[in-house]
Amino acid sequence: MIRALVLDFDGLLVESEPIKDAGFVAIFPEWSEHHEAIRRYNAAHRHLVRYAKFRHVTERILGRPYSEAEERRLAEAYAAYTRARIIACPWVPGAPEFLDYFAGRTPMVLASATPEDELQRIVEGRGLGRYFWGVYGAPRKKADVLRQVAEALGVAAGEVCYVGDSLSDLHAAHEAGTAFVGRNREDDFSQSGAAHFDDLHGIREHLAPLVGEARKE
Repeated sequence: MIRALVLDFDGLLVESEPIKDAGFVAIFPEWSEHHEAIRRYNAAHRHLVRYAKFRHVTERILGRPYSEAEERRLAEAYAAYTRARIIACPWVPGAPEFLDYFAGRTPMVLASATPEDELQRIVEGRGLGRYFWGVYGAPRKKADVLRQVAEALGVAAGEVCYVGDSLSDLHAAHEAGTAFVGRNREDDFSQSGAAHFDDLHGIREHLAPLVGEARKE
């Protein structure tokens, strides 16, 4: 039985990845000759936290020095470009129904690579706080969050299910010893042995029999 659901956010609940991709180029407006290289790097390293990508682009692609002040400037510019757009962006099909169905049936937690304070602002902006027992982002590692959720709830790791949209999410679940269900997007889960579906309608139908009945008040 599944006793807790831990959910990724971008690409799993909301269709925000195109916004984040565009934002990663938009924060380097004066370097248009490098935009294609920046796009390729970002697409190949989606699992990395934004700060590591900022450093790589600045030092390795632009050939410029990187500092704490530059990191703050880039982080602020990126948040300014992405936050309102992500708050307003479309749901992944089935996401509202998924959240409504499992609310009250099992604790739900967010675990994302988005910086935690930024993730909390977006969750608040979309009015989602009521659904989640916890909201966790970078610099926390997803595998650590999964372990902490199991420990805090007093359940076995195998009774926690991480729902994500990337192979890095699958690897985090394996590292923590939890179950995993994938949303098909860019990564190929076909050889992983994990259940995977195109949207949250399919994931909800798969998980519904595995999650306990609604908790009594």
